[in-house]
Amino acid sequence: GYGLAPGGTMTNEYAMAESYDYTFTAGSAYKINSIFSVAAGLRYIITDKEVDIHGTYNGTVVTGAYDQEAQGVGGVLGLNIHASDTFNIGIRYSTEVNLDWETTIQDVSRGTAGEAILNLKNRINGISSGRDLPAVLAVGFEWKMLDKLTLSPSFTYFFEDHADWDTQNYAVDGDSYEIGLA
Repeated sequence: GYGLAPGGTMTNEYAMAESYDYTFTAGSAYKINSIFSVAAGLRYIITDKEVDIHGTYNGTVVTGAYDQEAQGVGGVLGLNIHASDTFNIGIRYSTEVNLDWETTIQDVSRGTAGEAILNLKNRINGISSGRDLPAVLAVGFEWKMLDKLTLSPSFTYFFEDHADWDTQNYAVDGDSYEIGLA
């Protein structure tokens, strides 16, 4: 077996990771009148992550290497309010995207202490874990105050507390937001 000796400690730890996320969006917009227009679309997300964890356990060099892949579909809704030639408001809501991460332990770690350490971290070969992309609400406006002066603030709210992050839910400390000004 590849059990870990009791009472051992991991030292000289470091990790290397690569993550690729691809999003494909298709949608349509409709002008209701000179003030209001709406939009709707679908997003397809593919993500791939490769992680190598290295360290020394009780004097033995250990490598825990794994890949995770996930894909999901979500929606996007938008509303544009063209109040005047100098003032415009945009609102976008992106739905939560369910991502089910399938874990594959790389051959270099199979049957080793590296795999045992990954298993302790809930990285188990062939097991899926959820870590969804949270829903997002974004609001912004553009106000052309003078010919050469435009104000463009924005507010984006991330519904992280509502997304399923499986074993990482404990790490989510509520929703978050960002404020921008240009």
